[in-house]
Amino acid sequence: MVLSEVQSLVDRGYKEIVLSGIHLGTYGRDLDSPTSLLTLIHRMLDEIPDLARIRLSSIEPLEVTPDIVALVAGEPRLAHHFHIPLQSGSRRILREMRRPYTPSYYADLAQTIRARIGDAAIGADVMVGFPGETDDDFLETYRLIEQSALTYLHVFPFSPRPGTVAAALPNQVTERVSRFRAGALRSAIARKNKTFRRNMIGSEIDVLTLEGGGSALSSNFVRVMMPESVEVNRWMRVLVTGLHDDGVQASKITIAQETS
Repeated sequence: MVLSEVQSLVDRGYKEIVLSGIHLGTYGRDLDSPTSLLTLIHRMLDEIPDLARIRLSSIEPLEVTPDIVALVAGEPRLAHHFHIPLQSGSRRILREMRRPYTPSYYADLAQTIRARIGDAAIGADVMVGFPGETDDDFLETYRLIEQSALTYLHVFPFSPRPGTVAAALPNQVTERVSRFRAGALRSAIARKNKTFRRNMIGSEIDVLTLEGGGSALSSNFVRVMMPESVEVNRWMRVLVTGLHDDGVQASKITIAQETS
């Protein structure tokens, strides 16, 4: 079913496919003939040769296996991009959230990816202001972000939802404190992201042009501002020469080609 849908999209001209879903990494375990996300990716690569790029969406830390990291590292048709929810850098808060991993496990995983794939984008979801989150808990999160291989964040202040367990927990964090903590994390990751993008300057990269023709998306999830308007949904090789807002600037196109 998945393969036929992907083939249909490729036949209609789509060049990048994003695999997404809740607990993406557990794909196939509940099927009549059990399989795995890794097997699915291999089949997509082998059976759909015209599929130019596969990108993984959010995948839980314990579902990012060494085999998946190795495949992304060695297969040029897989985007150098991981989005791995963190939620908190406090071991205590992760236990309260019933998350089955520790901050050290997460940090080691991100560093392993960075060691294998030097230009990989590594993103995370982080929640601040979870009930009972102390200043010390938050500082543990802040330090993990600062010291980690992460390149971008989606930061969410906790918002109680009626009827949920978390909404009834004691020691609710004030909205003012949550906003302050969210702002601190966004400032920290902005500095790291700028360094990440600055390291791209001087490199030639293949990008896929987006709607409007004025920008494109790199394998490692960076928006690239094109030097001239180009047709949408085209592969281009560009030279990165500077920073631009939250992306990078390409001053010239050195090679313009379709890839497969």
